[in-house]
Amino acid sequence: MSVNREKGDAVARRYVAYYRVNNVDDLREQVACVKSHVKAEGSEIIRSYRDRETTRRPERLELRKALEYTKRNNASLIIATLKGLSRDVRFLRRLRDSAVDFVACDLSHANSATIHVLTALAEYDMRVASERSRKAAAAYKARGGRLGAARPEGRNLDAAARAKGARSAGKVARDQADQAYQSLMPTLKRLRESGRTLQEIADRLNAEGLTTRRGCPWNAMQVSRVLKRGETTSRERAE
Repeated sequence: MSVNREKGDAVARRYVAYYRVNNVDDLREQVACVKSHVKAEGSEIIRSYRDRETTRRPERLELRKALEYTKRNNASLIIATLKGLSRDVRFLRRLRDSAVDFVACDLSHANSATIHVLTALAEYDMRVASERSRKAAAAYKARGGRLGAARPEGRNLDAAARAKGARSAGKVARDQADQAYQSLMPTLKRLRESGRTLQEIADRLNAEGLTTRRGCPWNAMQVSRVLKRGETTSRERAE
């Protein structure tokens, strides 16, 4: 993944910065680290994205946008540190599968082989943790313990409460989809307005290495759904 340049090559990189932060101080430190690295290299930052860690299983919608923008603009992704990310399977998989050039300020010699190794180790740790949790749950149940819906308090929700929960989950899913495709929407609309068919648009996205938010190849149906989602979102905002 790292860019190979001949000695003495003065061509500067164009970077897309990605930050994963918990608080303002954390963001400030990462920004300072990235700017220092870029300045020392004589390069430039053309855009920045950041995800805020607020949930147990973050979607990292901004990471998806950062990778797409990096690839479309033939740039390099830069992150302040791999600390905290080196065991994040979903982050590493996306970085590995995107095939974009990248730099980690605290691991300047990282490359495609490094990320493949880190991903393999993170996946192994995840399997070990899952197996450990499964065995612990089995042992707990063997001792008479109850989990999930088997617990008395797990059956207290009435039909109205369950329906409300389903509506809330559906809204969250729709909002996540809207955010995931926000940066791509102008491109889809422009291609459609230029007379491209849905399949031609899908082929164009696939040729550029772009995937859906679930990491799948584009097809005509998916393009149609995203365009309709964009139209619906625009009408709702207008109202």
